[in-house]
Amino acid sequence: MLFLFFLIKPAPLECYQSRVLLFEYRPVLSVNNPLPHQIVYDRRSELIHRRCTRNHHQANHPSHLPIRYLLEAPGRDLIYKARLSEKRGVLHYVFTRYDRYRRHEMPFPVPCMSTCGMMVDHELMTRVVSGWPEQLGIYGGGENFLNYTLALLGYNVMIFPHPAIEHYAERRGYHWNWLDYQRNRMIAVYLVGGHDWLDRFTEAICSDPRVNRNTMSRTRRQITTDVGLISRRAHYKELQAAPIEEWLNQWRDSPLAEFKDEDD
Repeated sequence: MLFLFFLIKPAPLECYQSRVLLFEYRPVLSVNNPLPHQIVYDRRSELIHRRCTRNHHQANHPSHLPIRYLLEAPGRDLIYKARLSEKRGVLHYVFTRYDRYRRHEMPFPVPCMSTCGMMVDHELMTRVVSGWPEQLGIYGGGENFLNYTLALLGYNVMIFPHPAIEHYAERRGYHWNWLDYQRNRMIAVYLVGGHDWLDRFTEAICSDPRVNRNTMSRTRRQITTDVGLISRRAHYKELQAAPIEEWLNQWRDSPLAEFKDEDD
């Protein structure tokens, strides 16, 4: 089986035997077809994906599609721009317009992107990234984790120049909470940058006077004493291509990266 179509995190990735995994988020629809799996990638797409990654001197870079939020920005295609601050320990993202990048005919590297329509090699996701951390909660932080872990490990995140997938942007049928969201982002920062980055990010969160500092300190201790997260952090540190600070410097002059120290 060449491709696999499934919702994000429905089962351990090791359960699937396909060579390439395609992540499709449930509220995502295609531009010109009623069925999402009919439009996203085909055999030619997979060959272009592999040829592109060879041209970037490393195999198996993940490819992503532009995204369009139907109810929020009709007709406007979006990709991510990194929002970064080494001083505050922030590894985040915001949306930016895709229009200026439409000229690309082959996939091109970006610092980060949504996982709503992502094609990635099974081996990279299972053996190198080691799948999704089970400690992540229900909402938020997954893209912080995956994008910046891949950066640490030396992989380019690629935009596949294909018509955008459409996100319905309606109620999702589940609930989330602010603490869970921040905890997930803290996990991502710890896995990528270790204790120093996590300390700075925790302090950045606590700079908001509405935040309970004791709660965030307790959350930080839970993360840094979790055996699974400690092991995963050691795994990434052993495999890292370079410290995350070096990767940040590579994007410092890019319009796809925004360096901010005043907020997160």
